[in-house]
Amino acid sequence: MYHLRVLHQGSSLPTEVLTLERPGDVLTSVPELLARHADCERVEVLAGPTFLFAVDCKGQRLER
Repeated sequence: MYHLRVLHQGSSLPTEVLTLERPGDVLTSVPELLARHADCERVEVLAGPTFLFAVDCKGQRLER
């Protein structure tokens, strides 16, 4: 399972969380989340409990 978490600056809890089964769904869902949450700080992508990557509100990959 993949988990996508939308985080806003100053908040320790995600604004929205998606749980997906297929990697292809992750790739299509990240831009959709960014469109819905244009003011977010980042979107994190996890495979189960393992952090994979994060992008900023413009879709640019962030270093952890």
